[in-house]
Amino acid sequence: GSSADEAPRSMREIVQKKFLDEVIGCAAGWKVLVMDAVATKVISSALTMYDIMERRVTLVEQLAKNRQPFPDMDVIYLASPTMDSVKKIVGDFESRQKAKYGSVHIFFIDQASPELFSVIQS
Repeated sequence: GSSADEAPRSMREIVQKKFLDEVIGCAAGWKVLVMDAVATKVISSALTMYDIMERRVTLVEQLAKNRQPFPDMDVIYLASPTMDSVKKIVGDFESRQKAKYGSVHIFFIDQASPELFSVIQS
């Protein structure tokens, strides 16, 4: 482990710090983490489930699977910037009544096109 103000030395430490501070740190309370297959590979190469759960993540789920709704919880999506992933995320919020989660935080593991953002905003 390294102290908070020490610069990360390896790619693994950079991924750990960025993910825990910026992605998981974006939501204060208990939350659900939903990742696609690519994001899961990236994160599992740098962190253990314990590291993630220690940051008040109640559940880690796969974007591709049919997931149970938790309308009272924040959700953090971490996915590759593909139309398939974006459509699955948008599908979780077809209507206000059927929204699977409360507050939504979306992160992509790579730069997303303006086209993908317009799908999310619609």
